[in-house]
Formats: sequence, structure tokens, C-alpha cells
Amino acid sequence: MRILPFAAALIALAPAGFAQTASSAGTEGSIVNHVGFKVRDMKDILDKVAAAHFTIQVENPNKDNPTQAFILGPDDIRIELLADKKLTAVSENHQVHFFTPDIDAMQKWYVTNFGATPAAFGKARRRSPGQRAVRSTILGSK
Repeated sequence: MRILPFAAALIALAPAGFAQTASSAGTEGSIVNHVGFKVRDMKDILDKVAAAHFTIQVENPNKDNPTQAFILGPDDIRIELLADKKLTAVSENHQVHFFTPDIDAMQKWYVTNFGATPAAFGKARRRSPGQRAVRSTILGSK
């Protein structure tokens, strides 16, 4: 297994067969919709993503000066990038975005097991009937 350190996070890359069950798809449509990172130089990161032939799904507000982007990484893992020119590092962990039918139970689990402080996430708390969103900075940076 390979470990990639980020500020306030570790990303574990395991060889095929390492997990007990194989994944059949990326993160879209799963309970973990995407993971988010803040990046110091969005244009540089997106140029590297394009050069590596990964999919850039969205660039906001435009391609000349994007402040947010969604990309598909290896195995269709959806990654959100948010520009933050004040960062001293190239990137840092920002969030894990969960979609769950029971936000209250999930939030309680994180509060109980990780000592988190519960907080609402603006208007994104409810996505659609039967599906609610949770943004967690519990595993990320402040």
C-alpha cells in the first residue's frame, strides 16, 4: 500500500485485491459523493490533471480563472478542487461530502466517534426527497 500525505489527511492507495470487496464504480451515486481539496494554484493543478488525461467535469466560474473544479481521478473517484491562493502548501484536505438518507444518524455517529461539533451546511443539508447531503470537515482541515 502507498500512503500520500496531505496537510491534515492521508490518502491510502492500495493494490487491487487489497480490499475484501471490489468496488464496482466511482464515488458518484455512492454515500461519499466526493472528497474536496483546497489548492493554491488551480490553473497549474488543472493543467496537470489534463496532461494526465483525467476528466475535468466542471470549472467555475470559467476556464481562464477557475475557483472551483470537479475532476474524476483514478477509478472515477470524484474530487472537488477549491482555489485558495493563501495556502502555503500546494494543496490541503478540505472536506468529505456525504450523501445519506439519514443525516442526523450520520452526524451523531461522527460526533460520538470523533468528538466533532455538529453544524449545519447551509442550504445543502437537503438535496432531494430521500437524499440529504452532509459535508464533513471532521476528517479534513479547519
